[in-house]
Amino acid sequence: MACQTFNHLETSAILVKLALLLCGKIAIVNQKRKGNRVSPATAPRAIVKDANERLHELLSRVPFIQVSKPQGGTGSREEGELFPMDGFLQVRTANSSWWLLLDVKSHAQMRDARQGLDYLKRYAQAVGKPAYPIFASQYLSPSIRSFCVENGIGYFDFSGNCRLVFDQVFIEREVPASETPERKRLRSLFSLKSSRVMRRLLSDPHRLWKVQLLAEEADVSAATVSLMKDKLLGEEYASRQGEGFIITKPEQLLEDWARNYDARQHKQIECYGSAELGELESSFARHCWERSINYAFTLFSGAKRVAPFTRGIQRGYAYVSSAHNLDEIMAALKWKPVDSGGNFRLMTPIDDDVLWGKHEVEGDCVVSDIQLYLDLASNRGRGEENAEYLLEQRIRPRW
Repeated sequence: MACQTFNHLETSAILVKLALLLCGKIAIVNQKRKGNRVSPATAPRAIVKDANERLHELLSRVPFIQVSKPQGGTGSREEGELFPMDGFLQVRTANSSWWLLLDVKSHAQMRDARQGLDYLKRYAQAVGKPAYPIFASQYLSPSIRSFCVENGIGYFDFSGNCRLVFDQVFIEREVPASETPERKRLRSLFSLKSSRVMRRLLSDPHRLWKVQLLAEEADVSAATVSLMKDKLLGEEYASRQGEGFIITKPEQLLEDWARNYDARQHKQIECYGSAELGELESSFARHCWERSINYAFTLFSGAKRVAPFTRGIQRGYAYVSSAHNLDEIMAALKWKPVDSGGNFRLMTPIDDDVLWGKHEVEGDCVVSDIQLYLDLASNRGRGEENAEYLLEQRIRPRW
């Protein structure tokens, strides 16, 4: 429905209330104090404008309401600004008039959502008329969307996810899962170097970690760890403790890592050996031990040694350090590389740190439980089931 003319006197009165709440006294309303921010950092002007237009377009499709043109949304919030939100619009239903207040973040983290909640609700209370706070970003993770629902605020993102519930209006849409936005959002946490840090953190999540010591243990730069720490705090996987930090949501962090983990990054060779699987695994382990080859069983070969769950697997899986040649190992064991129908998969990890934390089980080396979980979870179906069993039986009890 086309936009209608609204009561400008009513609009001005409400804007004055918001300005007074922002500034604390009337005298400040007309003062421009540049650089003195009064709210969490807002998104760039273009993104704020886009968010306002998207919200207006979305609501304009509802046939039984009248929607004003978006106002505010200058892309900056300074003392003396008449309207301190990223934008607002007025909606008239059959029974009442609502003020929709918008807070926009370019790349929202959970910390932003929590701060935005407080900010939005303060101004919603100041309006003195029905008001509905809305949080928006280019992408909102499932956890942020759930947080908004739990706290009674609306949300939408540029991927198409949205939930707006006020008066008689109910709009909810969840876009089919797309890994691209989530991967971009968490890329810095699960990159190749960051994975070294992640293994240490999840091996002992309740330990008080300090940047320099963690960098030394993971053999990465202090700058890498510092950036990761900020990201972990922003996503609320971790919390500050004095001069250090601890992981407070290790299970969620591990599950998010698994969703962003790609086993195809490792070099893999499918092999065939003329023996039963148990014999193939024994001869491989013995060959590695005799020649001091750094190796570890993973996937179902690792799982059956530490948390047996899946039966009927007819293929072995193992990592071999990049310092060793897979072709030479196959030749020594009289295995043949095959395109399909193999019964053993040898893998060279993209980073030998994959073998960090490996442990011995009845004389055989197995990757750490964290690495085993990642590998199993990346194997759809039975692998995912075995990963959940591993989490229940070994990982979660230690946390």
